[in-house]
Amino acid sequence: MPSTKTHTQTIKMLFLMFSWMLIACGTTKTVNPETLVIADTNKIIFLTYSISEDPSGKRTLTFIKQNIVEGKLKPNSSWSVENAQEGDLICAQLNKNSNIISTRLIKNPLKKHVESFHPSGNIEITTINQDKTQFSVRLALHSQTSIITISNFADRKSLISTKINLE
Repeated sequence: MPSTKTHTQTIKMLFLMFSWMLIACGTTKTVNPETLVIADTNKIIFLTYSISEDPSGKRTLTFIKQNIVEGKLKPNSSWSVENAQEGDLICAQLNKNSNIISTRLIKNPLKKHVESFHPSGNIEITTINQDKTQFSVRLALHSQTSIITISNFADRKSLISTKINLE
């Protein structure tokens, strides 16, 4: 019988493979990692969106603006899709052939965590659920990126596709 740690690692690996398959199914072609060459552009893209959720749970995203600047992002393991939970979003960069270049997790933007001091001196974290808000996504922009999509983590349904103009 495998250990709990080994079992958990196996489940995480299966989940990651399943996640990639689901994201790839929404595109017109599948990813072949050996042939997809990504050139580093040393650019960061900031995308701003508005998100709303109706009482039935249907989400709507609206693109507001994009800004591309010079720079590099430090890797952040909390952006990994394997850390996703119900309500989170998945952001994917696609090339002109709709091949996935990279994915990144966006924690549920409709849940805000506010820290405050309790009179006892302890820090309290309060979660505020919203039905509408704006949020920004910061990504290391790949030179081949043509479209950026944002999907619900739970059902993998694409909420919005944003065409990127690198010039």
